Amino acid sequence: MQFDLYKSNSNSSKFLVVRGGQSLHNLILDDSDFKQVSRFKLGFNIHELKPAIGFDYQAAVTAINSVGFYIQRVIIEVTVS
Repeated sequence: MQFDLYKSNSNSSKFLVVRGGQSLHNLILDDSDFKQVSRFKLGFNIHELKPAIGFDYQAAVTAINSVGFYIQRVIIEVTVS
């Protein structure tokens, strides 16, 4: 399945994931972090049997089929010792 990813302009750790080619204009988002977004990656190909680190494929597909979008949060922790 292809996905389009958009990054929140106000919170760089939040991404909006929609079905590839889907318009954002009709989405109802209650999260103020998504009032303005920037295209991050369009046509992102992920296959259920070839998982991507930190991306829950099944949760994304379920949410997109249900409400039209999925919110992905990316947190990177770096520990220096």
